[in-house]
Amino acid sequence: VDPGYSPDLGSAILTPLLIAIPWAVVWFAHTRALRREPAATDPLRALHQARLVSHSVAATALVMGSVAAGWLLGYLVDLALGGERATGPNASTYELGQWLPAAVVGLPAWWWFWRVVRERRQTEPIDEANSTIRRSFLFLTLGVALIAAIAASALILYRLVGVLLDAGIGGDLVSELSTPLGALIAAGAVLAYHG
Repeated sequence: VDPGYSPDLGSAILTPLLIAIPWAVVWFAHTRALRREPAATDPLRALHQARLVSHSVAATALVMGSVAAGWLLGYLVDLALGGERATGPNASTYELGQWLPAAVVGLPAWWWFWRVVRERRQTEPIDEANSTIRRSFLFLTLGVALIAAIAASALILYRLVGVLLDAGIGGDLVSELSTPLGALIAAGAVLAYHG
């Protein structure tokens, strides 16, 4: 990337969103075909297929949206406390252009597919609770969020202990803590909700 290149914020945000449209069309066509196949032969298989689609897309969207949200939260912390990440000439364009589209696409997509899962849970609570697909999704979500929270906490603790012991690590403390702090907030929100 040319450091002198300075796109406007609108194109930096709209370009990734427009690039996502063909992928969404391909996903929709394949999912539709996937759902029609088992529905014709076995209703139970169709239900498993619907669970697999809704949980897998919800998981993918949750990862994309929560990583982007964590990065944006870190940027906001850096911006609020006057760190180095927010002071460059193209800092806002780069940070927002890089992560805002992923948050704008990921979090609503997660909500949409998680809404389907919640509706199925309300209509068939016992079958849904016993579903291996649902349990796998929840354990995987909790495990990944816990690992992210522990890693972010370790980075924050390392940096704070270095400051307290005057280890001379150097660098801007706010900027170095902002990203792990954003990741910790996002992982904590995922853990609190899905837990």
